[in-house]
Amino acid sequence: MLFIFTNCSSDSNETTEPIEDKNETVEIMDADNDGIADSTDNCVNNPNPDQADIDSDAIGDLCDPDRDGDNIINESDNCPDHPNPNQLDFNNNNVGDLCDNHTYQRLYHPESVVKYNDYYLVSNLGVQLLPDTADGDGFISLVNLDGTGLIQNYITGLDSPKGLEIINGLLYVCDLSELKVFNIETKEMVQSYSFQNKGVTLLNDVTNLFTDTETVFITATRTREIFKLNINSGAIEELVVEGVTLKQTNGIALDNENSVLYMVEFGDSTGSNARIVKIDLNDNSGSILGGGTTGFLYDGVVLVENTLYLTDWSHRLFSLDLSDPNSSPSLLKTGLSGPADIFYDSDLNKIVIPKMTAHSIDFYDL
Repeated sequence: MLFIFTNCSSDSNETTEPIEDKNETVEIMDADNDGIADSTDNCVNNPNPDQADIDSDAIGDLCDPDRDGDNIINESDNCPDHPNPNQLDFNNNNVGDLCDNHTYQRLYHPESVVKYNDYYLVSNLGVQLLPDTADGDGFISLVNLDGTGLIQNYITGLDSPKGLEIINGLLYVCDLSELKVFNIETKEMVQSYSFQNKGVTLLNDVTNLFTDTETVFITATRTREIFKLNINSGAIEELVVEGVTLKQTNGIALDNENSVLYMVEFGDSTGSNARIVKIDLNDNSGSILGGGTTGFLYDGVVLVENTLYLTDWSHRLFSLDLSDPNSSPSLLKTGLSGPADIFYDSDLNKIVIPKMTAHSIDFYDL
């Protein structure tokens, strides 16, 4: 379309000189007839009167081969109108997570975290903080690596799920008196180990596999025990620690290289006097680290190289240098509301901290 504007004007004065008329014609081109002049149109040959430009690169969306500016062309982008250079697509349906209709509202009393591909799986005790109650409202959520939610109720029907571990591609979940095993993709429970006949009411944390590739260690908080479970035969045996009378057993970390188990206590029944316990798996002998009584209510523990990182329910994160195991733990972070069973993300070199009473997860960069 060609717009022609004519400017007619006359100059007059009080003289008797002839009046001269001036005509100016201005041509404005609009090739796509969208009412936007070609000189300012961000998509000259395609009508786009709204001039939409998602990535603000001065190329209109109708003309832009990469509308969202994530360096992935529209035809190959699984979410072409939302920048997602990582192209995350949890359920592999060719619709990127940012564009998919996943449902997420919030976490409810998150307790434990493990990493699955490019996501975290987070156990939730449920809407109410009832760690010992079989109320059926516990669940596992799927969370992005930045802590934002993706799928709230990914695995449901649990009671009060706590410690998590992924072993041979399967998700192991401590849920009161049972250790439940799920296929992560199908979300189906494929195995369950019951500790009920051992008098257990609250399994809390579970390790990865021992060097024999078939044994895991599990804490039972209320009965103040640690168990060994053979995941192949299902045989369950108490780990009797020599030299130390255990209090409420909580977080647990396995050092396969040195055949050592580290366990932190939730203290005694009065809610204090928590300790860090080292167990030599060669003879099951125990010793107290960290200067004896150091915490009120220890919860989570991870081993990173030669350092233990542990949470305490006084809203703090500590570290203990194992080259000086009798020193007091060093305070790293405060203001953590109900810090629970932590996870070390070796890819991102950070500690992931579920904040149970804040219904969220936090991070500590190493």
